[in-house]
Amino acid sequence: MTAITGFNCHDGVVIAADTEESYPGADNKAYANKLFPAKRPNSRLCVAGSGLGHLIDYANDRIVSALDSGVKTIPEFESFLKDTLDGLYGDKFTLYPVQSPADLQIQLLIGVQFSNEANPPIWTEPALFECQSNLVTAIGITKHSCILGVGELLKESGVQLAGWGLDTKLAEWASVYLIHQAKRRYVGVGGKTHTCTIRTDGTFSFNPGINLPEKEATLEAFARTCQLLMLSLDASVTDARSKDFFDAARNWLIDARRHLQKLEREKPKHATIEIRNREIDKLLRRAMSKGKTSKERLNKF
Repeated sequence: MTAITGFNCHDGVVIAADTEESYPGADNKAYANKLFPAKRPNSRLCVAGSGLGHLIDYANDRIVSALDSGVKTIPEFESFLKDTLDGLYGDKFTLYPVQSPADLQIQLLIGVQFSNEANPPIWTEPALFECQSNLVTAIGITKHSCILGVGELLKESGVQLAGWGLDTKLAEWASVYLIHQAKRRYVGVGGKTHTCTIRTDGTFSFNPGINLPEKEATLEAFARTCQLLMLSLDASVTDARSKDFFDAARNWLIDARRHLQKLEREKPKHATIEIRNREIDKLLRRAMSKGKTSKERLNKF
């Protein structure tokens, strides 16, 4: 199972997904990217998919080709997307061996943005599309969020969160929260949570789950804090005890916020692997040494 979230915000779109992949047989799973970002000088794209991996990969390749085929506007891309999926389901996918026609169904969330090629580029507002097989729906016309691959409870939570008028930063945090909830509830959802953000100003970012264990540990405790606030509402609880419950939750929230702020400021350890080249390091040290010697000679002169 896959968990994918998408938010269409006033300053851009956010797509997030888990990274666990399940295979036939007990306990067969692996971890892989489920977000496929693509970037060109005058366009940005991110595809996320739920369903058979081979079909998603094939569809993703066809969709990304739109960026190199002369498509330059959101309406042109939407038309290209509909034609591409109609063609796949009318031809290529019918040849793929499956036990049931229902196995051919894939779900996609696609964020896309184009510029008008000015210098510097002026970016258009990004768009978010939901694809149920070959049915394409623009997210943001009648709803501003979409959750694929998991149950109706989280879909309703996504709708409620979008109702607060989130910006992209809040939508990223909401996505981490929703996918964390999916991990707790559904078999086959797991691994890190990846997020991709396409903003109206043209900035494009991909987060591969930096500091995620610490953030999810905070969310785990947050659920118990919500329970404490719920209990404080009961009429059988005295006003003094209700205030004790409320103060305990408030103090925890203050400490948790400080902890998360500290995580954002700190550079994560072991996030990248760097292989140094000893020969190049020697050359650099030698060049720096020569430069320093030359400067000393000039000073003496």
